[in-house]
Amino acid sequence: LVQAVVSRLVFLPLVSLLTGTSCGSGWHWRAWLLVSEGCAWAVLFSALDVDRRSFAVPSSATSVLVPSFVAWVRRALLTGAHELSENQCWGDNATGLLGGPLALALSSMGVGAVA
Repeated sequence: LVQAVVSRLVFLPLVSLLTGTSCGSGWHWRAWLLVSEGCAWAVLFSALDVDRRSFAVPSSATSVLVPSFVAWVRRALLTGAHELSENQCWGDNATGLLGGPLALALSSMGVGAVA
C-alpha cells in the first residue's frame, strides 16, 4: 500500500506533467501539489515508528485512493468522458485538495489522536 500511495501522489502526476496530459497549461499546479504532498508523506512515513506506520499506511491509502477513484468513476459515468486526461483532472482535484491533506493529517496525528 505504501507504493500505491506514493505512486498516486508522486509517480502519476510526474508522468502526466512529462507527457503533457496534466489538465491543460493553467492547471499544472495540481500535479505539483500532488508531488509535494507525496514527498511530504514519504518523509513523514520514514520518520514514524513501526506502530504509527501501521496506522499511517491504511488510513493514507484510503484517503488518497478512494477520493481519486470515486471522482474518476463518477466523472466517467455521468459525462461519458472516456479520455484519461479529462477524468484524471477530477481525480487530481479530489486527491490534491482532499485526500493528500487528509493523509498527511491522519498520519501525523496517529491513532491516539484520531480515535
